Amino acid sequence: SLLQEISTLVPHCVGKSSPCSLLPVMHSLLLLLSLLCSVSSVDRSKFKSCDQSGFCKRCRAVQPGESGYQVEVDTISITSTKLEALLVNNNNGVKFRLDLGGQSDNTFRLKINEAYPLKPRFEVPLVLVTQPEPAEISVISRDEKTIVLGLGETSKAVLTFKPLRIDFFSGDNLVLSTNARGMMKFEHLRYKKGSAEAVEGGEKVLGEDEE
Repeated sequence: SLLQEISTLVPHCVGKSSPCSLLPVMHSLLLLLSLLCSVSSVDRSKFKSCDQSGFCKRCRAVQPGESGYQVEVDTISITSTKLEALLVNNNNGVKFRLDLGGQSDNTFRLKINEAYPLKPRFEVPLVLVTQPEPAEISVISRDEKTIVLGLGETSKAVLTFKPLRIDFFSGDNLVLSTNARGMMKFEHLRYKKGSAEAVEGGEKVLGEDEE
């Protein structure tokens, strides 16, 4: 580090008559002082704190517990390769589309997006080299609380309706859980505070009181 360099050079230069021997030390000290001045001169008023950012405040307010998201059971649709359903956030009424499909590599693919966004949400292209090849799924069991999907010989997914939770198994081993702690937070698209669209639609101020 810079301080280590200075501490090494100072003893080396002490006792030497040549003024040039102290030149590296002086350069290092000047550099250190300039860096300290730059740090101390940052105007913090130009940067938002979390309390001044609606997005940050809403995300930090999420606490472990029962999630506000649930599956609208009457919207569940199952094809040979995937399950589709609508989710609703009970804290604000916003709905989302859930796709849970089987893939040929014996894994499930889960995708959640807004069902009725203000505008299409951007999806990064070319993330995958090729599109996943779908595979057939089966309904192992279903009751008023859950539905269990099977894939291949060993994989299965357990979808709990309320609150939303999805557990993925390989055989009897739990591999992954989605929303197990109830901390799912999906920021839906909304109009900017004070905009004509927000006023016309009677929207709350960016959902500041949402959980």
